[in-house]
Amino acid sequence: MKSNAMGQIAKGGIATIQECLRFAWSQEIDTLVSGVETVQQREENVLACKTFEKMLPEEIGTLLARMAKGAVGAKIEQYKRP
Repeated sequence: MKSNAMGQIAKGGIATIQECLRFAWSQEIDTLVSGVETVQQREENVLACKTFEKMLPEEIGTLLARMAKGAVGAKIEQYKRP
């Protein structure tokens, strides 16, 4: 999973990186690709992993409702653009 659409979800103010990571880890996934640009970002991701608590269904619903208001598909996921 690309948990933050290569940074575009956070840049769009839809959700934080930590929310995206927590959402992804709350799903039944085998792996998560979490790119970082700085050591600080990596450390923030490690902290999110160490303090992880699975999202409750209500939290997932709230996050998905926010996501539905943002751009989708190729408009936000640059790697889907021709």
